[in-house]
Amino acid sequence: MRKEKGLSQVALTELTGLNRISISKMENGENFTIHSLIKVMRALNCLDEIDLLFAQKDDDLHKLFE
Repeated sequence: MRKEKGLSQVALTELTGLNRISISKMENGENFTIHSLIKVMRALNCLDEIDLLFAQKDDDLHKLFE
């Protein structure tokens, strides 16, 4: 969703207060906190899509960051 919204990782860091390394790790499926995830989802205006977190396939979570 970040790319769909035309945001760079740097722009997302400015919106969330997270650092670029944290954003990159999230996008690569590495460990992250729920708090960080909620910050990103708020910044992307996609909290209403939280059901993707509980989808059957792990690939669905990666859709948030495409």
